[in-house]
Amino acid sequence: MRDSSHLHSEQKILVVDDNDYTVVILRHVLSRAGYQIMSASSGEEALDLVRKDGLPDLAIVDYHMYPGMSGSEFCRAVHQLADLPIIMVTAVPDESLVHAGLDNHVVDVIYKPFSPPALVARVGEVLECQGKLSAPPFAPAAIARPRPTNHQSSYVSQ
Repeated sequence: MRDSSHLHSEQKILVVDDNDYTVVILRHVLSRAGYQIMSASSGEEALDLVRKDGLPDLAIVDYHMYPGMSGSEFCRAVHQLADLPIIMVTAVPDESLVHAGLDNHVVDVIYKPFSPPALVARVGEVLECQGKLSAPPFAPAAIARPRPTNHQSSYVSQ
């Protein structure tokens, strides 16, 4: 299998989700694809990270986060600071979410559960469209995932 870590080693992705298991999966999958990962469990924590550590190349944000700031509210707040491409993830298959997200600077919406290789491919496509990826996106056919415990599914869900 081709090593993809050198392709993305400069790209930083911010993962924002209130579900710890989802954050673990996203961190694992995206770091295996060679991205640097920052993570937060709330919109407020994510804004603090951006202010402290600087703007990432892309954010992957859960639409429904409780308590506190929702994914949409985070999108509006971060875009007052800078233009950041955002992929919104949600377990709610609602067409109005797509339209509301696009109004909030969201460049893509991914529904849970999702395939990890498909997520990596979508991230690469968004970064390439934004001009932030110099090499072509690469999604390995088999990305090893942490094994779920008895109460967790093998795909990310809410």
